[in-house]
Amino acid sequence: MIIRSAVMNNAGLWLVLMGLVIVGTEGQDIVIEGENPLKLTGYSSSMITCRNTAGGEQDNLKWYGANKNEVQSYYSNALIYSNSFTANSLSLVFTNISENDAGEYTCNGTVNGTPQSATVSVMVNMPLIVTNEMAPPIQKVQEGKKGFIKCTGPGGFIVSWIRNGNQIKQDTNGTDDTPRYAQVQNGLEITNVNASLDEGTFICNVFKLGSSQFKLINIDVRVTVPPKITTPPSAGQAVVGEQYRFECLATGKPPPEYLWFKDGSTNVLAGDRYEINKQSGILIIKNVIKDDEGVYKCDARNEADSVVESASLSVIIPPKILEHMNKSGEEGNDAVLICKAYGDPIPTIKWFKGDKVIQDATATQDINEKTVVSSLTITSLTKENGGQYTCEAATQGAPSDKKNVYLSVKYKPAFDPDMASTAWTWKNAPGNLTCLVRGEPRPTVEWYSIPNENGDRSKIEEESFYSISTKYIDANTVQSILRVVYDFTTPLGDYLCKATNDLGSTNRTIRLSKANPPSQPSVTEVMITPTTADFIVRFSSVSNAPPPKRLKVTVTPPPTGRIQYFTVGVVNGRPKEVTVDLKDLTPSTSYTFEFTGESDAGEGQPKRESRNTPAPREPYKVVIRNSLKDGEYPTKYLLEWETPKNGGADIDRIEICHRRVQVLADQSPNNEYQFKETITEFVCQNALPNQSTYELTNLNPNTYYEVRIRANNVHGLSESSLYIFKTKGATLMPQPHSDQPIQTTVSSIKNSRVEPQSSGEGEDGISIGVIIAILIIAFIVLFIVVDVTCYYKKRLGVIMCFKQRFCSGSSAGAGGAKDAEKGGDEENTKPLLKTEEEEKNGKEELKEMEPEEKEKDAEKSPTIENAEEAKPAPESPKQETPKETKPEEKSPTSEAKPEAPAAEKKEAK
Repeated sequence: MIIRSAVMNNAGLWLVLMGLVIVGTEGQDIVIEGENPLKLTGYSSSMITCRNTAGGEQDNLKWYGANKNEVQSYYSNALIYSNSFTANSLSLVFTNISENDAGEYTCNGTVNGTPQSATVSVMVNMPLIVTNEMAPPIQKVQEGKKGFIKCTGPGGFIVSWIRNGNQIKQDTNGTDDTPRYAQVQNGLEITNVNASLDEGTFICNVFKLGSSQFKLINIDVRVTVPPKITTPPSAGQAVVGEQYRFECLATGKPPPEYLWFKDGSTNVLAGDRYEINKQSGILIIKNVIKDDEGVYKCDARNEADSVVESASLSVIIPPKILEHMNKSGEEGNDAVLICKAYGDPIPTIKWFKGDKVIQDATATQDINEKTVVSSLTITSLTKENGGQYTCEAATQGAPSDKKNVYLSVKYKPAFDPDMASTAWTWKNAPGNLTCLVRGEPRPTVEWYSIPNENGDRSKIEEESFYSISTKYIDANTVQSILRVVYDFTTPLGDYLCKATNDLGSTNRTIRLSKANPPSQPSVTEVMITPTTADFIVRFSSVSNAPPPKRLKVTVTPPPTGRIQYFTVGVVNGRPKEVTVDLKDLTPSTSYTFEFTGESDAGEGQPKRESRNTPAPREPYKVVIRNSLKDGEYPTKYLLEWETPKNGGADIDRIEICHRRVQVLADQSPNNEYQFKETITEFVCQNALPNQSTYELTNLNPNTYYEVRIRANNVHGLSESSLYIFKTKGATLMPQPHSDQPIQTTVSSIKNSRVEPQSSGEGEDGISIGVIIAILIIAFIVLFIVVDVTCYYKKRLGVIMCFKQRFCSGSSAGAGGAKDAEKGGDEENTKPLLKTEEEEKNGKEELKEMEPEEKEKDAEKSPTIENAEEAKPAPESPKQETPKETKPEEKSPTSEAKPEAPAAEKKEAK
């Protein structure tokens, strides 16, 4: 905004005066300097000077405004004032010119007693300046109410409105009678604000008719929505010492802020005991006290409006038991249990014994003290009435309080109704007579012997045959055990248990009896063969006697001349069944088998079974066991079986055959492979008679095989036992990485192997023969590569040996050995490594050499030797190779021997 100034710089005024042209009326002494009409620009400052050209006092000059009022001289904050800057003149000063300053201004004065005046017409041209005050860039209107968007221009400018690219008219989205938008002074009026229609950008177009000046102003209109509480706070109950949470949720635009008040107070809740979230509307009262009870108000407010919802809070003082006392009484009398509790509201009291609610109590309340007293009366006490009672004080919405009250009922000793009346004993097993008794006070227990001939009993004291142990189960119950050692002389009969307390004594007799031996067992035949008999023997359960320890089996006539015994196990107190396997019987013979159980109590009643063994025959069917349907190895498989029954004649061999087969897609109910068709015929081997395992080898990986096992004796072969298994898929060994030629060779062999067979054979496996062939070829190739390398680099290896032996015969003997050890001049001048073509040419030249040439070559060798002796040869591993061949050269079979005369001839020369 342009601030109007009250003082003008004198130098600036003179600059203005320099540009003025004196105008006036001919013969007029009072003139106004400058243009007439005078055009001024808005918001600027200017000055008009009135001069008395005839001379005289300037006090005679006065300025009058367009309103005909005299313009006053300068005063503070004056926008238009008059001032004399030179003699005989009076200036009219404008500061911060506005459109209201336009009009005619008159300068009056007196010249020689004659009044004169001069008039100037001031025109104001306001520039197009729209300030934020004239058109705020962000304006807010409220949903559902009349809204106003402010936009105004300088004087002489008019305003039009644009919304969504269209000019707003009076009847836009409405009617002429009730237009939605109405253009009013200084802005645009919205009849009923709607956020979906009215929020966004409005364009205010400020322009002047007949002028090119205009300005488009974007105004961001934001619609505010008054708060509306959607989740008001709920009335509730709080418990003293705990915390309570109020929730209040409201909608609105912008999102409302939440304040909380209590009981009509205008003070906002605050303090350490309150946790308030102004953005979420949550109020948490910490560590609630009774004074927190009251009405709480949630005030949701934004710049559009505010809204309030209230909820009441009641505070509960949780119940607390103040008094409770244990009681005691004698059996047959009455007893009263008391429990006193406090709380607000006053709690209710319930009585429990265990989990059972007792309804017979009476309650008395004291409203002023907020207490309640509950009395539980139990009439005609019995020992069952004694024990622990629970008093529970409860208030809805608060945790309850519980206390235990113990009622002690005094009664004579009473024996446990489930106490055993009989105890059992046997050899080396003492009889344990147990007496379990209750009483209040807790009783003491004494034991008395079996009555004598006169019916008198004597108190038992601990001695060699008797021992007494006492155990206190609880405050009222005692257990006493009399242990009687049985040695066949210990009296059996009724012993007396006597329990005593302050209210009297109670007696109970317990009989000590000798336990019986095992009962007769049940026998089930499993199999009778010419030489064996198999049975299953079972014993019934026992409770008052020792379980059987072993089974005695007697065979008549005895095949071995002795009785056989079998151990009887016990599981969970029940005897286990016993498998009896009798051997070495005679074929075609009648036998009687006697089965008798034995325990610490003695030998039981026997069970007899008669059977006839059949005549000798072929062996019984072999039973395959512990064999896996999916083998663990690609080329072998371990087969296991049970030793078969021999049929009355010794087994001379076990025939084991196997063949490759195809199997059905589905397996049997026993989860075994099922035969479909044969691929190869059976291949058979024989195992020893006493064998029970056999390893099949040279199998194909990932292949289905059917195996057949039969036992043979002099009477023939047993019935076939068939089983199908599958070998594991093969895994190739890793290839060596030292030499590329080896890898290439093995790879080519692998790629050229025969494709796996269908169905019966796996698709991923390689036979063991192929694997062995690969390894052998790889070894040979590796050997050749290493040997060739040694030959060219070190003059060592098998190739070097063959060359010296078969291609260098003329150099044999002493001279030849030295040549081989030291080498000639020609060799020293050539590279040690030769190409394959040079080696080939050298070998062809040796083959074509005539005997005479060989002799000449031998003649040259001493010269070469001498030459080498003159030149020291460096030590090298290749010097050792000729030394190793000397024994071979001296042998009778050496090829160098026929050349010996030639060597001698050279020495003679």
